[in-house]
Amino acid sequence: MLVRHLHSQWKSWINEFFSDLFACYTLGPAYAWAHLHLTTKKSDDIYKFEKPPIPQSHPSDDSRMKILVIGLEEAGFSNEAKEILSVWKSMPFATSSRPIYEYQYAYPNLLMQEIAKLIRKGIEKSEISTLTPERLDSLDTKSIRKMLNEAWNRFWLDSKAFREWETKTLESIKSIT
Repeated sequence: MLVRHLHSQWKSWINEFFSDLFACYTLGPAYAWAHLHLTTKKSDDIYKFEKPPIPQSHPSDDSRMKILVIGLEEAGFSNEAKEILSVWKSMPFATSSRPIYEYQYAYPNLLMQEIAKLIRKGIEKSEISTLTPERLDSLDTKSIRKMLNEAWNRFWLDSKAFREWETKTLESIKSIT
């Protein structure tokens, strides 16, 4: 019964995982930071898992972060993946609760790694521009992808100084348009 339930859940979860990985592969670590930030504001249970027969339209926030970390590693952002995972694991919601026993069967590592690889290959074969550390470094400072990643780096480095940087950056963007 659990296997059937998980199979039926993955039919909708795969859409969410694809969307997360698409954003991760095209925007880089900025998207994973955004997921982490959003989850800290809205999630009451990052390990949410409904036992059969209750359907669950979205995968758990923890599994979404897990696939984003796998995706970052797949794209070559290993250092960023480690940093994001470290911050994720240090959050109160991650240290104060634990997943139920069946959770391990819902989101197996090997399956998630294979999905991340296949989605990346599919995006690249579609000739959609993906982001690697080298490509991110080579982007012009006015590139939105560069700005988004820079924003999250500055935010986590010094959140007070971030506001000033954000204001200046937004003004420079407005002057371009």
